[in-house]
Amino acid sequence: MKKFLTKYFLFVLTLIVSGITVVNAAINVTSTKDKVKVTATNPTGLGFYYNNSNSFNTSTSFATNGTVKSGEGLVSLKNGTYYFWVIDTAGSKHVKGPVTINSSCTNESKTNMTSSQFTVQRCYYKDAQGKVSSDMGGSIATCANGYYLDQTKLAITTNECKNLSLDGLKKRYCKVVIQASCAKKSSTDPSGGGGNSGGGGSGGGSGATLPAAKLNYLNVSSGKLSPAFKAGTKKYTVNVDASVSSISISAGVSNGSFVNKYGPRTVNLKYGSNSVQIKVKNKAGKVTTYTINVVRSDGRSDVSTLSNITLNGDYTLSPAFSGTITKYEVKVPYETDSITIDATLTDKNSKFVSGYGPGTYSLQPGNNVINIKIQSQKGNTNVYSINVIREDIPSECTTNTEGLALLSGITLEVDNPNVQLKQIEGFSSEIMRYDVLVPNEVTSLTIKPTTVDEADLEGVVIEGNEDLQVNVPKEVSIIVKSNKCPNYSNTYILNITRQEPYEPDHNPNLQDMVIEGHDEFKYESNVDKYNLKLNKGENKLEIKKTPISGDKTTCNEVGNEELTNGSKIVITCTAEDAIETATYTINITGRAGNGSKIVIVIIIILIILLLIYLLLRLLGYKVYFNFAMIGAFFRGIGEKIKNIFDK
Repeated sequence: MKKFLTKYFLFVLTLIVSGITVVNAAINVTSTKDKVKVTATNPTGLGFYYNNSNSFNTSTSFATNGTVKSGEGLVSLKNGTYYFWVIDTAGSKHVKGPVTINSSCTNESKTNMTSSQFTVQRCYYKDAQGKVSSDMGGSIATCANGYYLDQTKLAITTNECKNLSLDGLKKRYCKVVIQASCAKKSSTDPSGGGGNSGGGGSGGGSGATLPAAKLNYLNVSSGKLSPAFKAGTKKYTVNVDASVSSISISAGVSNGSFVNKYGPRTVNLKYGSNSVQIKVKNKAGKVTTYTINVVRSDGRSDVSTLSNITLNGDYTLSPAFSGTITKYEVKVPYETDSITIDATLTDKNSKFVSGYGPGTYSLQPGNNVINIKIQSQKGNTNVYSINVIREDIPSECTTNTEGLALLSGITLEVDNPNVQLKQIEGFSSEIMRYDVLVPNEVTSLTIKPTTVDEADLEGVVIEGNEDLQVNVPKEVSIIVKSNKCPNYSNTYILNITRQEPYEPDHNPNLQDMVIEGHDEFKYESNVDKYNLKLNKGENKLEIKKTPISGDKTTCNEVGNEELTNGSKIVITCTAEDAIETATYTINITGRAGNGSKIVIVIIIILIILLLIYLLLRLLGYKVYFNFAMIGAFFRGIGEKIKNIFDK
């Protein structure tokens, strides 16, 4: 029960901590005029969105016209009430709002206006290209019955877009204040009589016709309308500089609406004339068309000539170069398999057509037509043709080619002093394919070929000697082109295989050890110390060692010279890894066969003593033996003799 309560307490604590985390997730919103900065803390925001109502489903991403950084978003908005969302790393949505913006801009529209002067506020926006466009807020005003909007008195009194900085945004709103007034219609005005919808009118009753839709103002972002705008004038001309690549058109409509895709908009301009139509229609569907001919001046250069053509080497054009001559010829010997052409543009605003500019061109025997194409700034092209005539293949290059384009040797190198490469064995100029094994440490090779004809070395091309893979043969090509006969070449192939990483052997032990002349010596794998007696006259041993790992193990002897009784021979064997070692010791304990020599000496001494005893007896002396003393004497003599022979 106690264990269960502990788990329940931890579970509840986890829920509380999780709840605190959610509560602490915060959105901070600050606004300055049109700019709104949203900062998300704990967790860091990943997605930033806004909407006019508390509904995420119809929201717009900050990325549409603002900027988004980690934990922060910046967007420009018109006046209004907004809600802001941040989606965190877990996908949860956090909302802040309502937030009211009232220092940006509002699309205003006046109604039922008479002759008094008035102003309206409109929203424009500046984009990342610096263009200023209207935000499309409908007509700026509706005049009262019997009045019309006087286009001649339209004027911008406030324009906050001129020096507006984007602050890194894709689009930023700005306020424009337009001053306008309505004028009273006269009886001779063709648009008079019925007045605006909402009252009066000459038709009346069921037989009345709807008035035609028309523009009540028309503005362009660059240039000037010619003639000045009047609702009844349907055709205009606008002249703009060559640098103006697009124009924004803003307009308002009376008695109707804009035809889809023919309303106020931004139009890209080509050089020369650009016809732009603004179409409006009344409720009966009758269309009125206004046409603006935007003329973009074309100051582009139409020069598409060269001021010079040069060739590498000692080759010269025929005829001599002139900017007005477009066809040339040049002859080169057969040995020339490529030519480099350089050309200089007369006008820096022109350019070479892609694939037809200066460069190095390969040559085949015979005619080689090379075209240099120039395009003027205006788009017109001009072509200079150079026919490079390469001599035919010499007869000696088509027969007896056995000795051409041959290698005399191949050397392999690596940038690693610890790696020794096994060079290609059995190389022959006539053998074109070889298999090569390299250590695992080698990932690329430097291949240094030598050629039978030294002049051929300059044209040798090596391909594929990089990025060698383990146990995957890499085909490296060595292409040798004959300097004398460039049409003839040979290709040598090296199949290079990079070996797997090598693991050095760790076993230093001997499998067997044999000492020449000592059949009594028996090697045992688990014994590392041995005793041995020397043969007569022997002062050095011939020891044959057989390591378990063969040549991978190295063994050294110490003390195997001038051997005597008590000498010690130490054999140390080291494994291939240079870490593991095994040590074997042979102790010299004397010489074989010393016992029989001692017996012979003792017998000789006894014979001498016996002769002395007989001689003394013949002379009449009595002789007494102290056998204890005699025994001790002979034992001492024996030890001394033994020591002499052991040495």
